[in-house]
Amino acid sequence: MFVWCGGALIGAVDLDAIANETERKALEGIISNFGQTPCQLLKEPHPPRMSAENASRRQARIDTLPPNLFEHLDKLRPFVEVVSDGVPLVQAVVPRNQTRSFIIQGSDVLVSVSSSGLIGTHSWLPYDKNIANYFTFSKDPSMSNPKTQRFLSGPFSPGVEVGAQVLVVSNDGRLLFSGGHWDCSLRVTMLGKAKMVGRICRHIDVVTCLALDLCGIYLISGSRDTTCMVWQVLQQ
Repeated sequence: MFVWCGGALIGAVDLDAIANETERKALEGIISNFGQTPCQLLKEPHPPRMSAENASRRQARIDTLPPNLFEHLDKLRPFVEVVSDGVPLVQAVVPRNQTRSFIIQGSDVLVSVSSSGLIGTHSWLPYDKNIANYFTFSKDPSMSNPKTQRFLSGPFSPGVEVGAQVLVVSNDGRLLFSGGHWDCSLRVTMLGKAKMVGRICRHIDVVTCLALDLCGIYLISGSRDTTCMVWQVLQQ
């Protein structure tokens, strides 16, 4: 229901000219409670409509989405880097938010895990136009030396395949979360030393899947017991 008030428009009523005090107080109350509508909202003319060509150019400038990889498949060039001889990789991921220096330009970290649980933290520079391959890759030297090799703590539950479904790397590239262990635990491993820094048993069956949110704050674990749990990732 719409009710029109005589004092709804600014300047429509002169309160000083109203002799009846009751009527004047009534209008003052209406204005105080409901306000007044200005007679004119805009004092400058509306800008002219942009042409379709100018609108598309402007949208192209403000569009920050990365190019679609599937639209440039003919331009992709494969490069082969042998990480672990004879042992297939089950996980290879570049952490989302890596610690970088504003003074010295450093390379990114590529974390790899083989089917045997061998952990590697490799360094690579994604783009360098001064070299032929446009990128550099430095293999983790600890993977070639049996004395310095780092392995994910086990054993894993029978029937569980060690893969990306049960392995998650934190956004800063420091921690590796793993499931699929025989004791139904969720384990946290520090990648730098391959040292287990956390072992949590809350599920009553084997953890079969792990996922990390985009911000790296919440970790979700799923189990054969048909339950899922949400964990908050806190780092010191």
